[in-house]
Amino acid sequence: MPRRSEFLTDIVPNSFFGPFVEGNILQVIFLAVVFGIAIKLVGKTGEPIVTAVGRLTAVVFKVLSSPGPGWPAAAAPWSPPSSRPPTSTWRWSACPPI
Repeated sequence: MPRRSEFLTDIVPNSFFGPFVEGNILQVIFLAVVFGIAIKLVGKTGEPIVTAVGRLTAVVFKVLSSPGPGWPAAAAPWSPPSSRPPTSTWRWSACPPI
């Protein structure tokens, strides 16, 4: 089990893209918080970025709730029958552990 000092130093990533590539959620959240604070600290200079992120968020939420809430999750597992592998090739052992 890592010590507290190791845990705290592991929160800070070595590079900007590293946490995204490695899937380290804690470091991604750290970068998001630092980026948000930096945008707020620059004041008027950061307003275009805040506006763009707000518009992008509105578009994403509109797409996700267009026909009704939950439709992307319901449509996600669908694929044309011709592109599906035969069920005899599916194995639970191929699934990564949770």
